[in-house]
Amino acid sequence: MNILIITANPKPTNHTQIIANTYKEIVESDKHTVRVVDLYAEENKLPSYKLSREVDPIVEKMKADVLWAEEIVFVHPVWWGNVPSVLKNWQDTLIAPGFAFKYIEGKPRGLLKGRTAKVFATAGSVAPYYWLPLVHEFTPLYIQWKYMTLGFSGIEMIDFRVVDKMNVNNSQPPEGRFEAFIEKVKKSARTLH
Repeated sequence: MNILIITANPKPTNHTQIIANTYKEIVESDKHTVRVVDLYAEENKLPSYKLSREVDPIVEKMKADVLWAEEIVFVHPVWWGNVPSVLKNWQDTLIAPGFAFKYIEGKPRGLLKGRTAKVFATAGSVAPYYWLPLVHEFTPLYIQWKYMTLGFSGIEMIDFRVVDKMNVNNSQPPEGRFEAFIEKVKKSARTLH
C-alpha cells in the first residue's frame, strides 16, 4: 500500500514528528511504501492560496503525491481548535475543484475516492471533548476533516485521534499520556484499511 504522511509542526523536535515516525516505522516494517511530507520544510512550502490557474511545481508535486497515495495520514498540533496555517493552506490549495472534487447538479462529488485517511493531532490544553466517545464527532476539527476537507474529496476518514494535555501551563504532559497515545497510533498503523 502507498501511504502519504503529511506533518505540520514548525518545531524540529516535537510530538508530531514522533507520531509520524512511529507510524512510518510500523507500516514500513509491514512492507508498505511511505512518503513523508513536512509542510514546514523549505522544499514543501506552498505558495499562498490564490484563485489563479498558474502552475506551481510544488503544488503539482503534492497533487502527484495525493494521487499516488492509497492512504493519507495527517499529523499536526491543534492550534486554536484548528490545524496550523500551513496545513490550512494545503487544504485550500489541494482540496480544490477540478482536482479533489467537482460539482454535479449543484452537489460536490469527490474525485479522490478509493483512498482512506487518518488524522492524529496533539492539543496543549485540557480538551476531553476530542476523545470522549461520540462527543468528538461534534468538534469543529472533526467536522472539518470528516465532512469538509476529506468528505468533499471522496476520501474516507477511518481514524481520528487527538491527545490533549500535552503542554498545560508550559509543563510536560502527565506521565504515560503520550506513550498511551503512541500505542493507539501503533495499533492504527497495524490495521490498514
